[in-house]
Amino acid sequence: MVSGGLDPHNMMAVGIARVMDPEKFAKVLALAESEHHGEAQSALRAARIMLTRAGLSFRDLAALARQTGTNGKWEPPRPEPPPASPFSSAGDAQEIEGLRRQARTLETRVQELEQALTRERAELTRQRQETKRWHQLARETAEQLWDVGKALEGQSSRPDVTDKRQILLDMLRDPAAAGWSDREIARRVGMPLHAVRYWRRKLAQDSRRQRLGRTQARGRRGLVARAFLSTS
Repeated sequence: MVSGGLDPHNMMAVGIARVMDPEKFAKVLALAESEHHGEAQSALRAARIMLTRAGLSFRDLAALARQTGTNGKWEPPRPEPPPASPFSSAGDAQEIEGLRRQARTLETRVQELEQALTRERAELTRQRQETKRWHQLARETAEQLWDVGKALEGQSSRPDVTDKRQILLDMLRDPAAAGWSDREIARRVGMPLHAVRYWRRKLAQDSRRQRLGRTQARGRRGLVARAFLSTS
């Protein structure tokens, strides 16, 4: 049934043009005239489904048949013409052209900014590399000045023979330095090799005498203790 006062002819045309195939619908209606009852019912159900999908009914189809006359032909509605462009006047065209020029100007400006940013990044990278190189050079220079200062300090404060002898004795008494060779100790202290050997032997002899003295003292204390115990 037609609702809203619409023309059945237009509704049928719109429905077929939108969701229905007219040739398929005609074949389905032809099957409805079959002598087999079940086949005719199936064709009618299929036609009803197609009409329902198109928003129509058999009553709308009958109304369309009455309007089309004896020839039984109908034409689908012609598509509506596209809406007129909102920019139809000469002023609007000029405005569009102005907007296009502004867009091109902005694109050019963006490209210039990107190029300037690329140059700035390259310059920043170069400056960072230059700063790193100067830091390395300053560190190396500081280390060289430190070495020169230590060398000058060593030359200006050379120890005399007494100081060297004390340094030698300290090194020979040090367990870590005592393991060095006589030649190495002589080179480090700045004394003759025979002096290093003499003092090494002398310290060894003194050490043996001290151990022997401690042993004899312990022996005497033991004898005294045993004598005391035997008399008591």
